[in-house]
Amino acid sequence: MPKVVRLRKDSPATWEEAMESYLWFKQAGGLWESTLKGQWEVIRLFFNRHPEAWQGDLKQAAYRFFVENIKPATYNIRLAYLKSFFAWCVKEGILTENPLSEFKKRKAEGWVVEFDASILQELLALPDKGTFAGLRDYSLMLFVPRT
Repeated sequence: MPKVVRLRKDSPATWEEAMESYLWFKQAGGLWESTLKGQWEVIRLFFNRHPEAWQGDLKQAAYRFFVENIKPATYNIRLAYLKSFFAWCVKEGILTENPLSEFKKRKAEGWVVEFDASILQELLALPDKGTFAGLRDYSLMLFVPRT
């Protein structure tokens, strides 16, 4: 049997009203201005691409939004911001469920950096191996994992 969820009578009519309240809540919690701006941009991007989502099928709009082929870091930040917004909406009784609750972060691809052998030899020769700090630094450089 479906769970009955009581929605607030004063629920925001638009996503803009909900987002404004959410951002005030986050700001009161001490979030940095740059993070607030980033959240605003991602939430606005989502609803600009899917204006029907707030009054329609939010889950389908979320699926379509995250199908885009973007880098894992971009995907993960968008997911974190929207997931947080929808979780707040559920907590406030604005939404009955978070459409992104089952979404997982994407794993970023490793970086491959090629250096000339002479550059690496020069780098390894820099630490003063006669001091503790120099020997430590040299050892750490030798044990940097290769990907």
